[in-house]
Amino acid sequence: MVPVAGAMSVLAANDDEARASAALLAAEADATSEFGAAVRELFGGVAKGEHLIVLRPDQEVTPAGAADLLGVSRQFVDRLLADGMLEFRRLPDSKHRRIRVGDVLALAEERDRHQQRH
Repeated sequence: MVPVAGAMSVLAANDDEARASAALLAAEADATSEFGAAVRELFGGVAKGEHLIVLRPDQEVTPAGAADLLGVSRQFVDRLLADGMLEFRRLPDSKHRRIRVGDVLALAEERDRHQQRH
């Protein structure tokens, strides 16, 4: 796993041995559970050479990163921040903002629940 700018870690299968290990992990995961199916899918992708990006809820992203996670524009995230729909902090002595991944995911889950009701 490779840390990237303190915000995430990237698991990349850059060689045949790493891809084989990922394929083995994918095959051993219990596909009958939701968690096992997710593990199979994720490591199956790594086995094919795809990257796996891991974000913890306490890590922070930029507004652009939050937009990527939500599948919206950065300008829409700016509006969510201005309206108080998404909490953020400013970096010391800077205009730059950081948003907790957990807050972004909570907003995404709330949006999904709202869309399912309508």
